[in-house]
Amino acid sequence: MARCVNLIDGGYFERVQKALGRGKIDFLKLQEKMTGNFDMLRTYYYHCLPYQSANPTEEEKLEFARKQSFFKYLEYQPNFEVRLGRLEFRGYTQAGERILEQKRVDLLIGVDLVMLAMKKLITHACIIAGDSDFIPAIEVAKYEGVITYLFHGPNCHEDLKQIADVRIEINDEFMDAVMAQDVAKPQRKSFETVEEYEKKAKKPHSIWKKEAEVVQEGKKTRKGKTAKP
Repeated sequence: MARCVNLIDGGYFERVQKALGRGKIDFLKLQEKMTGNFDMLRTYYYHCLPYQSANPTEEEKLEFARKQSFFKYLEYQPNFEVRLGRLEFRGYTQAGERILEQKRVDLLIGVDLVMLAMKKLITHACIIAGDSDFIPAIEVAKYEGVITYLFHGPNCHEDLKQIADVRIEINDEFMDAVMAQDVAKPQRKSFETVEEYEKKAKKPHSIWKKEAEVVQEGKKTRKGKTAKP
């Protein structure tokens, strides 16, 4: 039986999304687009929480809270699991901008891919990534008989594209298929402090949990319908 796992480097996907000028993504559509006709084990999403200085500013606190809320939302989606690395401060550029380095994400993706391949839990791996650091893990997975699908943007390492069994470009057509539907919503208030944000949100992830439950209930309803004679 053909079964796949989806592995998404969230930081890389965000850069591709920004390069293509796209907004909100429907991650269930993305999951479905990556999975295709395979049975799916799970979708793993890898990222980092935003960096906070020793004495974080209100802007840093707000960005941290928003990202936490987003990761909670993903964790409530069917068959999604979020794995977090960390951002480390590496100094400043000549322009005075902070240099931040993503740590552990590449290692987490590689370990998960190799472990699933060696345990024969998957036959296919669908990967969104662009870094050549994944090459050794892909080599091991291929040695174990796993077929690798690489979903990549224009800024993907050539060696990574070369080693993948199948290469699928994330282009405008791809993004059109995974965009969230435009729904008219009240404009969100801009909060000045994290305390304001948390007071208004109370339990930010409760909103996402409710949305996930609605999606799940909709799927059950569709499955329960029988074709009309």
